[in-house]
Amino acid sequence: MTTQVVWLVAWVGYAAWASFYYAGGNKDALLKSYAANLAGMVQGAIFFWLFLTFGGGSMLVLSVLIGVFCFVMTIEGKHCAAFSDSRPVCRSRGFFR
Repeated sequence: MTTQVVWLVAWVGYAAWASFYYAGGNKDALLKSYAANLAGMVQGAIFFWLFLTFGGGSMLVLSVLIGVFCFVMTIEGKHCAAFSDSRPVCRSRGFFR
């Protein structure tokens, strides 16, 4: 895919660089940035697979999948230190505490 869309490589590199510096720009930030970017790639692949397999071109299915995946990513960032720059440990006390 990157041979067909050359600018994609630069955009992905910029997003990874920005997440590294947002997380603090140090060794801990590198690990957090790597974990968050890897989780995003896996979730993106799952999202596209689900849409291509079950979506059938439906805007309703696409909208529901986007909502579900945004919710999951928000909860990850709020409750797990591996994906956040502000939480000391991963917690499982409930979604909105």
